Amino acid sequence: MSCIVDNSNVVSSINQTLTEGTVLDLQDIDIVSVSVTYSPVLTGTATIALYESVDGTNYVAISGLTVNVSSPGTTIWHLAPVSRFLKILFTPTSGGVTYSATINARNNSVKSNADVIIPVTSTAS
Repeated sequence: MSCIVDNSNVVSSINQTLTEGTVLDLQDIDIVSVSVTYSPVLTGTATIALYESVDGTNYVAISGLTVNVSSPGTTIWHLAPVSRFLKILFTPTSGGVTYSATINARNNSVKSNADVIIPVTSTAS
């Protein structure tokens, strides 16, 4: 049994036209779900992908966790176990895209939401 210890919006960008990465420090997190909602501006297109790292410096793409954005939608990815660091990488291919990402992070040793809150820190990269 696990409990959600962090449920937060980690990035929100309007009409984003530049490559943007958001790094999550998942120390003490066992399971994470990432929900990305996106909407092209006019004819904008992009890719949104998840990358992982054990040291916070060297990242590799997680196979199968990339979405090509050409119309409005939502994608949800579930990861267990997780690496220490996770990067949400937005890469525009044309025009702009508005998108946001929300996470649910779980810790397997926490039995009740009242026990503890373990915040996931996010930084731009």
